[in-house]
Amino acid sequence: MRIRLASIVLVGYDDNVEVTVDSLMDDGTTKSFTYRGVYYFKNSWGTDKFGVQFSLNGKVYPGYGMITQKYAHDFGQFFQMLVKK
Repeated sequence: MRIRLASIVLVGYDDNVEVTVDSLMDDGTTKSFTYRGVYYFKNSWGTDKFGVQFSLNGKVYPGYGMITQKYAHDFGQFFQMLVKK
C-alpha cells in the first residue's frame, strides 16, 4: 500500500463564501450540497495539475486553491507554524 502525503499552507479564509458541490451518491444519483466557509491555500506540488486555473475575483492564481472549511475540518490535520519575530 502506497501512502501519499501532501501539504498545503493556508493563506486566507472567508467564513461567508458559499460553495455548492455535486456528490455522487451510492445509488448512482447526484445530489448537491451547499457549504459556507472556505480556506484559501497554496499547494506544495506545483502548478502542473491542481491549481492551474484557480481564480479569485477574476484574477488567476496558479498554484493556489480553495477548500471548504467543512471538508478541511472533517478530513484534514492542522499544524501551526511558529514564526520568530
